[in-house]
Amino acid sequence: MDSSLELTGSVNFCRFGDSILVPTPGYHAFYNAVINNGRKLVSCPLNKRQDRYELNFDLLEQQIISENVKMVLFCSPHNPTGRIWTREELAKLVSLCCQYHVYLVSDEIHSDMTLTHPFTTIFSAGSQAEEIAIALYAPTKTFNIAGLCTAYAVIKSQQISDRFNQAVLASGLKVKNTLGVCALIGAYEKGGQWTDALQNYLLENARFAVSYIEEHIPCIRAYLPEATYFLWIDFSPAGLSPEQIIEKCVYQAHVAVTRGTEFIEGGQSFVRLNYACPRSLLKEALQRLENVLNP
Repeated sequence: MDSSLELTGSVNFCRFGDSILVPTPGYHAFYNAVINNGRKLVSCPLNKRQDRYELNFDLLEQQIISENVKMVLFCSPHNPTGRIWTREELAKLVSLCCQYHVYLVSDEIHSDMTLTHPFTTIFSAGSQAEEIAIALYAPTKTFNIAGLCTAYAVIKSQQISDRFNQAVLASGLKVKNTLGVCALIGAYEKGGQWTDALQNYLLENARFAVSYIEEHIPCIRAYLPEATYFLWIDFSPAGLSPEQIIEKCVYQAHVAVTRGTEFIEGGQSFVRLNYACPRSLLKEALQRLENVLNP
């Protein structure tokens, strides 16, 4: 590896003003983290092929070079589009990051919320991933305990682990939430049956929502996600502006959604709908949208 990735006196993985790349549409917390830490955000739009989003590797490589990117913030499974990246895609991403000495941070918090096929972790992409990757996890989404603010990182490289631990100490985040740790242990040791039931229920909710939209709200589009508990709904057939979309959804239908514009770019005609709820509530939300959107 290049000396720029070796452990030095600095605890930071990148410096003030360095470029950090985020595939977009991308989780809005990534944007906040980059900007609020004085780094430069480089957005790399995903390719959309019908109902499937794919990494744009040609553009990604160009931006890594032209913007001197030091880190890629990556969501896997992807929020908000619901993609589970294939092992081949991950291997190509890892190879690029290794070639240009770029750290890769893979947020895998939704890895338990798989719907159509199993999850593929970044470390399945080959031994090169161990040299540059950090994978982030938490039980908070799967077991609905986000209020306990408990998460953890998986790091295979000793050098990266040492630097990560130094950065945690420097930030003052070393203090653990004891209740959160106990909940994490209990969830992972005893929560298998819950997780299986959750995946099944989410899949049926997603199928119900997509079918309902196709049959009753033809002016919008949705597709079955591979993972997560979000529908990425396309309002472009309705010809509405981002402001009009929110007016219709939130203020007329009274359905809480996340604005597509919050996902950095590529979401101007979209909203993200959380369908992790009782099916009766999901049906009511879709009926409200139907009443507002249909002429």
